[in-house]
Amino acid sequence: APHVVFGRMMEGVSEEVVKATNARKFAGRGFTMFLGLDKSPEELGVENHNYFIYDTSDSAKQYMLMRTLRDNDVQATVCLNKAYPGCSPEGTTMMYFTTLYTSDDWGRLKPTDYFRAKDFVANRMIDRFEKETGAKLRGSIEEISVATPVTYARYCGHPEGVIYGYESQYWDGLMPRLLMMDEDHKVRGLRFAGGWSMRLSGYSSAYFSGDISGRQTVGDIKKEG
Repeated sequence: APHVVFGRMMEGVSEEVVKATNARKFAGRGFTMFLGLDKSPEELGVENHNYFIYDTSDSAKQYMLMRTLRDNDVQATVCLNKAYPGCSPEGTTMMYFTTLYTSDDWGRLKPTDYFRAKDFVANRMIDRFEKETGAKLRGSIEEISVATPVTYARYCGHPEGVIYGYESQYWDGLMPRLLMMDEDHKVRGLRFAGGWSMRLSGYSSAYFSGDISGRQTVGDIKKEG
């Protein structure tokens, strides 16, 4: 993340670079829960590979609800066995649940409240999934692992636990970033990829931005001989 590179890893960063970096807005902070279950998807009642569960079809309202732990009930859930049955032993299931937070609400928690909040969100995710799909997960959970924005910040170095880079804004969306690639390249030998760069977030965008940044870097090397 440019915030980490320029803020912690480099000295003598220009004021122009600092201002440009700070002008950008963080995108979603990640919360992920992984489950290992002792029944097959069919026995659990899990019928599909992926599920997207929202609170409302009003995207502006949904964005605001995703600002807090208490109000965010969104989840994107995947059953890996539905795409690759052999990903776990026969008669078992692997699932992961993801949600995003549009503010640093986790950073405002007291340390004494952290584990309680972690359990609260994980439990609510399971409850919501069971309610919306009719699947029964609770009695079959053998393994569970939860990563909060704090986890991503600690182990991955992501500022505020952000996993989606910089948010797309009217002045900082896909087209402006693509058009300003050369102008945004301010530090010799340093280019970024993923959601922090010109193609925004997502798997395909990350691949494309990595390819673009790699080709640009090769071009830089050739120019310098």
